[in-house]
Amino acid sequence: MIGKTFDDCKKDKPGHIYADWEEGAFRCLVMRGPSALCAYIGVKPGNRLYGKSYESLDIDCHGGLTWGSYGGGKDTYRTAGYDWFGWDYGHCNDASFYYSIDDDGHRWTPDEVVAEFPEVIEQFKELSKYNINDRVKVRDLAGVATVIELTEHDLHPYLLEYPDGYVTVAREEDLQEVKDE
Repeated sequence: MIGKTFDDCKKDKPGHIYADWEEGAFRCLVMRGPSALCAYIGVKPGNRLYGKSYESLDIDCHGGLTWGSYGGGKDTYRTAGYDWFGWDYGHCNDASFYYSIDDDGHRWTPDEVVAEFPEVIEQFKELSKYNINDRVKVRDLAGVATVIELTEHDLHPYLLEYPDGYVTVAREEDLQEVKDE
């Protein structure tokens, strides 16, 4: 538990980090932005979401994803070696650190933001189910099975999984059925 109030956070400088932890394959971060709290999930190279535009991901979080970039370099807040996806708590009906016009809005605390992560992480897990270099069994259109290693071209943000465990993978050449080994 962080235990800081909205007013406590308002006194902190932008970039102040309230929480930084790893959750399975993901790195999670809550920090103070210029006018509101911000939340981030980082993915490592090899994760199928690495290098994707935040705008291409269908993630249900507060206000939707509003930011994405690689960590490190001039970005001293978000760790290098991750591709970061972020959202903020400065939307309609949210109080703002900067503007007094939203003082009647919800006054988000770091603990409330951290409490929203499990649902968002589950969505990232689902979108990350199959990753580059995963070995899968492929059944081609003739029904011949073989084992392949997935490449970036095999990964598509809209994989469809069926109850029997087979998954349709969108490829430019054709559609193939894959199943974990």
